[in-house]
Amino acid sequence: SARVSSGPWLSLSFAKKMKIFVTVGTTKFDPLIESLDTEKFQKIAISRGFSSISCQIGNGYHEPKFATISGNFYRFKPTLKEDYESADLVISHAGAGSVLRPALRLGKKLLVVVNEALMDNHQQELAEELQKQGHLFDTRA
Repeated sequence: SARVSSGPWLSLSFAKKMKIFVTVGTTKFDPLIESLDTEKFQKIAISRGFSSISCQIGNGYHEPKFATISGNFYRFKPTLKEDYESADLVISHAGAGSVLRPALRLGKKLLVVVNEALMDNHQQELAEELQKQGHLFDTRA
């Protein structure tokens, strides 16, 4: 099967239809959801072998339309376990609960986007440390 590699954090196979799971936790993080709800992002995702995106949007205002890729969204549910387990790539805010489960416990490919609108920089500190350890890739929305 063909493989794509943009660094050690993103080496994925095209053998199956891959899924992206996005989570923002309990906060609002519209810049992240808005950046994923663009034709440009969705076309890139499709070109990398992804066929669907599932977004947990928390208390955010932006409800994604998924014009180019198959997708769904919800605000909250009792557990995200199935979403994490079925995902080939997790895109997450840098909250400890959202980052530690996929990166360390499940071994998922993880792209972390720090929510700079929060009052302190605990997300940035956590993301930087886990990136140094090779568990994730840290970026901005």
